[in-house]
Amino acid sequence: MDDTGTPTQPVSGDTGTPIQPVGPYPGTPPESKSSMAVAGWVCFGIGLGLMFASLATFFLYGPLFLVAFVLSIVAMTKGKVGAGIALMLCTLIIPGVMWFSLVAVNIAEANEEEQAALAALEFEDLTGGLDGNYMTCEGKVRNHGSTTVEFVKVGVDWIGAGDIVLDTDWTYVVGGEGLAPGAAKSFSIMSPADKKMRKYRAYIMED
Repeated sequence: MDDTGTPTQPVSGDTGTPIQPVGPYPGTPPESKSSMAVAGWVCFGIGLGLMFASLATFFLYGPLFLVAFVLSIVAMTKGKVGAGIALMLCTLIIPGVMWFSLVAVNIAEANEEEQAALAALEFEDLTGGLDGNYMTCEGKVRNHGSTTVEFVKVGVDWIGAGDIVLDTDWTYVVGGEGLAPGAAKSFSIMSPADKKMRKYRAYIMED
């Protein structure tokens, strides 16, 4: 009761009752220690998907792998050591192995496509022999394939007795402009004559 005679309510400290700390607001979820690891795995998975889609998207999957690596460290500092170590090892090892594997596959596929394109090239009207002081080889190369072939190169071997190659020469039939499907292009090769030359052998060369 105060000086005016009005009754007052005692505070908790006056009665000896300890003041309870304020708890979380209703509906607030507890902090998950594994949230960092989960976020890291998500970044890691998206990065692998982008890498598999195209190696040229390095500016996208590179930062994602970096974020996954950082989150693996954060996860370990929050007590999720096993999940953090697993994520870190995967981030350090798998992208590199996958990158080199995809590069090897792309190179193999490019070589197969190049071999198929060269196999579709055929000679037409091929002639050769002595012309004054030179041996000449002339003809056309036609593309029977379905793709344009760039930098088509023709070589010729000048052969003597016993099928001994006495000299070789080559020329580009087309350059960067390419030889379109169904198209043909003429070529001519001239080499200094040798009286021992008996015949020639023309062939498509790999650039």
